[in-house]
Amino acid sequence: MPKRPLGQKAAKKAALAAKGKAKGSSSEDDGNSKESAIDVDKLDRFGKIQESANANRMKILELQQKLSSEKLETRKLAHLTAQETKEGKGLEVEGKKLEKESKMMEAYNNLISQDSCSMSAKEKAERIAAMKSLRKMLFPESI
Repeated sequence: MPKRPLGQKAAKKAALAAKGKAKGSSSEDDGNSKESAIDVDKLDRFGKIQESANANRMKILELQQKLSSEKLETRKLAHLTAQETKEGKGLEVEGKKLEKESKMMEAYNNLISQDSCSMSAKEKAERIAAMKSLRKMLFPESI
């Protein structure tokens, strides 16, 4: 009678054993073999590599957080500087406006205090027009 062929599981085990990748079905693999020692060394090395990679990742994350906080601080300072500059420009514009009004008021006072008796009719008309114009600019709500 011919020998019965191997079953599917038995054929897989035989193929793996031939390649040297048996899952503990061999009698030599009792945990003290040369291959298992190499595997333990490799696992230790991989573990150390993973730990160092994790440590490096943590350092990178800390640096990123530090850079992010520094960027935020820089942006806050830039914003405050921009606000102060804007306020400074506003004060400068207001100062120029007040200076202009001061000069106009001085000119208006000079026109009021001038003696108009010796002026010709044309000069008096120009003086009155200038005074009206200055009065309109200096006191807009009174007119």
